[in-house]
Amino acid sequence: PAEEKPARYIMSKEEWAVFEAAQDKDALFYKIWTLKEAYIKYNGRGLDIDLCDLTVYPDGKEIVCRLPGCRFALIDAADGYQAAICAADVSYSTEWVHEEMLAQF
Repeated sequence: PAEEKPARYIMSKEEWAVFEAAQDKDALFYKIWTLKEAYIKYNGRGLDIDLCDLTVYPDGKEIVCRLPGCRFALIDAADGYQAAICAADVSYSTEWVHEEMLAQF
């Protein structure tokens, strides 16, 4: 379960306000963590970034992002597993490829 101490350690004030109001804190915590992890990998600087300075969280079907030049996607990889992608915010379209699509080839 999402505990308050680690959540406070990684969340911006804006994320914390959303987290405190959330019904499913566990799910939101792991989504925020996964989005931030994707940004850390995209940025390439590792954990020398202060995670509280990053604001990115899901809000319904949208991802609120206060990181200029970034675009995010959340993926429900499997039951109990979350994945995220962070890329440069450029104009392009994305099409997710699923096993069923690959099986057609």
